[in-house]
Formats: sequence, structure tokens, C-alpha cells
Amino acid sequence: MAISDDRRAMDLDLGNSPWQMLPEMVADYRAERAGIEAGLLVLEAFHHVSAAQLVKLGFRQAGHMRLGAAVAVAKLRADIVGAMR
Repeated sequence: MAISDDRRAMDLDLGNSPWQMLPEMVADYRAERAGIEAGLLVLEAFHHVSAAQLVKLGFRQAGHMRLGAAVAVAKLRADIVGAMR
């Protein structure tokens, strides 16, 4: 059995990639930075809300760990956005 070399099944044009439709992959550099920053802000908010809920339920240590994750995301966001400026 021979291996087929039919490239018609593959789209070799990178411009048609579905990743190009994501906001953080647009051609404008400022829009790319804003998309990355927005995504990390959402993740940071997720950790803050989860931490508050965990503490409210009595799981203080888990809540503190979530706050640590929120701080780590905030530092990562500051590093990435600072590096992109």
C-alpha cells in the first residue's frame, strides 16, 4: 500500500487558518495586545470570584490559593503587556 501525497485535502495557506479569526490574532498590534490583556483579566476575575466563594464556604486555605493564582495571573498580564509596549 503506497502513501498518498494528495495535498488537496490540506489547506496550505496559513491566511485561511481559523486562528486568524480570534481577536488576539488580528493584524493590528494594539488589538492583539488588547485581546491578550482582556483574556488574562477574565482569568484573574475568575480566580478572585472563586476565592471569595471558597472563603465564604469556609475553605480559607483553598481561597488563599485562588488569590495566589489571581496574583500570578496579574503579574503575568503585567509582564506580557509591558513586554508588548
